[in-house]
Amino acid sequence: MRVSHQEVFRTVVRNINAPYEEMLKDQIQIATGKRINVPSDDPAGAERAVEIRSKLAGIGQYRKAIGDARSWLSQAESQLNRVEDLLTRAKELAVQGSNGTLSDADRDALAREVNELLEDLVGAGNAKYNDRYVFAGSATRMAPVVVRRNETGKIVSVAFQSTSSPVRREIGADEYLDIRLPAHEVFGGEDGAYAVLIKLRDALEDNRPDQVRATLGQIDSALEKSLEKRSEIGARIARLDQASQRLDEEELQLTTLLSQTEDADVAQKIMDLQGHQMGYRAALAVGSVLIQESLLDYLG
Repeated sequence: MRVSHQEVFRTVVRNINAPYEEMLKDQIQIATGKRINVPSDDPAGAERAVEIRSKLAGIGQYRKAIGDARSWLSQAESQLNRVEDLLTRAKELAVQGSNGTLSDADRDALAREVNELLEDLVGAGNAKYNDRYVFAGSATRMAPVVVRRNETGKIVSVAFQSTSSPVRREIGADEYLDIRLPAHEVFGGEDGAYAVLIKLRDALEDNRPDQVRATLGQIDSALEKSLEKRSEIGARIARLDQASQRLDEEELQLTTLLSQTEDADVAQKIMDLQGHQMGYRAALAVGSVLIQESLLDYLG
C-alpha cells in the first residue's frame, strides 16, 4: 500500500510531539514538585485536592476562633485574679476595722482605701479585650458595670447591664465553646464583690465595727464565687487545648493526604524525563530519515 507524503509528515510530527509534550510535562512537574499543575493532569485528583484544601482552610478558621477565645478567657482570668487580690486586701482591712479599739481617724483611713479598692473593682468589671467588654455577655459594646454616685462622687450602688445570651466560638466541625462570663453572674448578688465593698466602706465610715465584722463572711463568699468562675475558665481553656490538639492531628493527616494526591516523585520524574528525551531524539532521527526518503521518492 502506497503511503502519501502528507501521511508520512503527519506521522513524523505526531511521533516527535508525543515525547516532546511528555518532556514539557516532566519539566513542569520537576520544577513545581507537583504532579497536578492543571486539572487536566488528573481531574479526580485535582477535585480531591480542592476538597482537602477547603478542609485545611476550615482548620485555619477554627484555629483563629480558638486563639480569639483563648485570649478572651485569659483576659477574664487575669481580671478575676485582680478581683481576688482586691478582695483579699479588703478582707485584711475588714479584720483591722473590726477591732473596737481603732479611732475614727483610723477607720476613715481604712474606708478611703476600701473606696479605692471599689474603684479598681469597677475597672476590673469593665475590662476589655480587643475593644469588647469581657464581662458583658453578648452585649460586648456596652459597659456591663454601671455605677451610681452621690454628690461627692462616691459610688453608692452598682447595676449590671450584662446579658446571659451565649457568646459562642466555633472551635471545630459542629463544636462550639461558650465564652460568656456576664458580670451579674460573676459579681452580682448581696454577697457580690461590689455590694460587699460598699457595705464595708460605709460601715468603716460610720464607725460600726460590728457591721465591719459582718462583712468578713460576705467577702469570703465573693472570693469563692470568683474562684469558682476562674475554675470554669480553666475548664474552658482545657477544652480549647484539646480542640487545638485535634486540629493538629487532622491537619497533619490532611497535609499528608494532599501531598500524596498532588506531589510529584521528583526522582522518578527525572528518570521519566531522561526516557522521554531519548524517545524525542529517536523520533527526530527516525523522522529525519523518513522525510529524506520521502523527498527522494517525490523528486525521483
